[in-house]
Amino acid sequence: MERKHMIISKKNSETAILIVLLLGMLFPLMGEEISLSEDEAVRNALDRDWRIQSAFLDQQAARAQKDKAFYDRWMPSVALAGGYTRLSHVTSAVSLGGASFDMDSQDDSFSLTGNLNYTVFAGFRLKEAQELAGLQVKGKDISLELTRQAVSFETKRAYWEAFRAANNTVLMEQNLALVEKNRDLVRKKVESGTLLKADLLSAEMRCDQARMDLEQTRLFRDKAYLNLAMLTGNDNSEAIPDYQFSTAPERDILTDLPGNDELVGEALAERPESRAAELAVRITETSRDLSRSSLSPVLAVTGNYTYANPNSRVFLQSDPQFTGTWYAGISLSYDVGRLPSRLSEAEEKETQVEKSRTDLSRRLELIVQDVRNCRLSYELADRNIDRVSHMLEQARENERVAEQKVNSGTAEDIDLLGASLARLKAEYAIVNCQIDRQIAAADLIRAAALTGIGGE
Repeated sequence: MERKHMIISKKNSETAILIVLLLGMLFPLMGEEISLSEDEAVRNALDRDWRIQSAFLDQQAARAQKDKAFYDRWMPSVALAGGYTRLSHVTSAVSLGGASFDMDSQDDSFSLTGNLNYTVFAGFRLKEAQELAGLQVKGKDISLELTRQAVSFETKRAYWEAFRAANNTVLMEQNLALVEKNRDLVRKKVESGTLLKADLLSAEMRCDQARMDLEQTRLFRDKAYLNLAMLTGNDNSEAIPDYQFSTAPERDILTDLPGNDELVGEALAERPESRAAELAVRITETSRDLSRSSLSPVLAVTGNYTYANPNSRVFLQSDPQFTGTWYAGISLSYDVGRLPSRLSEAEEKETQVEKSRTDLSRRLELIVQDVRNCRLSYELADRNIDRVSHMLEQARENERVAEQKVNSGTAEDIDLLGASLARLKAEYAIVNCQIDRQIAAADLIRAAALTGIGGE
């Protein structure tokens, strides 16, 4: 199951170069400039995320409970006590046959005692409790792994959404500049009488729409930046960070992917969700066995040593003195009064076992569905790249032809602007398709458990 299928191929270099060029056009914001790569963003998030810290503390608490269960099983109960009692002075008349005499009570009482109790047999409940604690530790380990994976993927998505928003803002600024230039050309033609005022009104409306689109894009960018800043620990309440992204969405494609059955099989074996569901079944089964063990009697070895002055176990001590006594025994106990409740508890645990098995089946079905959906999404995103790349090539060629016509006098500047706008839309589409594919690839890697996210 260690086989990994991630093979990076670099194709369509033209679109990759386009993205790199767009990176250089990112305008500065009002905050501190931060150079950030995808791996750096993930590492920062993993180091500071409160959910990971909480899961880690839960893991440590479970380990402590496991140690406690071990000591409860193997270590005897030893209790030591010491005491001093001040007694009131009392004189008692004692008669023995024909003789009588007075006996004074002791004014002080001193005692040192030690008690030992070691459970020899309790229906394997101590063994089951120790095993249950060990399974709960494994459950917390998986929970920590799941949390780290979720934070990693969330950070990756936030990184690429911020990248998308930054590039879209650049493209929307270029779009506004072209639309304003088109409006100016329309105004000149209206003044010359070659176009109507209605054409100028339409051009003004397109400018207004372009400004609104730019403001909306800037709002999305600022929100994406703040979201990424919160995850990576770069949040500054006084200014929005100015991210300089050092990673471009190149053509990182999962090649040589096996069939769906093999992908699903690896996901079912490797994903922490499936392991967590299987572990949940084992935990409920162990908890059921522990409940059944409570129906058994408890056999224990007991012992006591008492060193006291006076020692109540010594009858008629002649003189006040410290005397040591001890006892050892075996006890067998059974709580008959709690038998009905324990039978009900065992029945409840059996129901929980059946429920956990049902949950396991459902969880495995969801994993299968997740793998197939993620593969479909990735393949669609990959196909969209090829389609949009073809559209971009056509748009660039159309712009080149329009420029030649303008230079030769067979077309007007407004025709060239239209071609430039079409090319800009294609660039906008390919940037977003590149990022969609990047996110889809990470999602498929997560779903199929092909490799850890963020190097995990």
